Parts: sequence; structure tokens; C-alpha cells
Amino acid sequence: MLDRGYRDAVLFLENLGMNTKMPPFVVGNRRLTTEEANSARIATKGRWRVESRNGHFKTIFKFLGNTVSNTHAVSLGDFNRIGGAINNKYRLAIVVPEETEDLAREILLRAQTVNVVQARVEQDQLHWRHGQWMRLPADGNALPDFPLITEE
Repeated sequence: MLDRGYRDAVLFLENLGMNTKMPPFVVGNRRLTTEEANSARIATKGRWRVESRNGHFKTIFKFLGNTVSNTHAVSLGDFNRIGGAINNKYRLAIVVPEETEDLAREILLRAQTVNVVQARVEQDQLHWRHGQWMRLPADGNALPDFPLITEE
């Protein structure tokens, strides 16, 4: 589960045999498709634990929460491993009781269902910016089921 900051590393990670998931990008005024939006939601749901733990990590180890100077770059991996070991030993795992395997299956299943609203909008061409107006006859009989408003 990657955030957009890793977009340049995706090819490298996939060449290492890793299966990567990252929310899609929106370019210009284009909207996400239903599939892209669902994929983004699933990736965000999975990244929550990662970001939550990163927040804990930066709170505990202030040095790693700030900008690190280049002089420490060679030791940064060691600092992270030591901090991770301390974190794993003394911090509780992040557990959300409501999040179960059944919920994960349901999320994945719902992500594959057809968006009936989008299908209707596309079928009836309701996404056009300018409506298709037609002049109705003055006698009022063009829409027989249309409710009439009376003074009562």
C-alpha cells in the first residue's frame, strides 16, 4: 500500500516482485471512474494503519519526525530499525475490533458492483451540461401524471 509520494518507486518495487497498490491520480478536470474511486478507497483504508503507526513513531522518536540532515543519512536505516524494534516491543498493536475478514471481503465485493446511478446518468445522458428542453403545449395535457397544484 503506497501513497502518492512513492509514485516514482512503483516500477522499482514491481521489478523486485512486489504487488503495489496506490490511489490513482486525477489529471485536469477529469473525475475518477467508479473503479478508480473504489480502488482509492480500498488503498486509503489499508494505509490508515500505516499512517497511524507512522504518526506514533514520529511522536515517540522526535528525531525521525523532523527533517534529518545529510550527515545522518548513512545511519537512517539503522535508526528506523532500532526505533521499529522498540516500538514493536513496547507499543500495542493497532487493533480495530470492527474490522474483520468478513468486512474486508464485503468491501472488495462491493467495489466490484455496478454503479447503478452512473449507468442511469450515462444511459439517459443526464451528464450533459445543457439540458434538452422541449416546449410543451399550452393546454397542459403533455404530462398527464404531473401533479396539479390547487389553492386548497
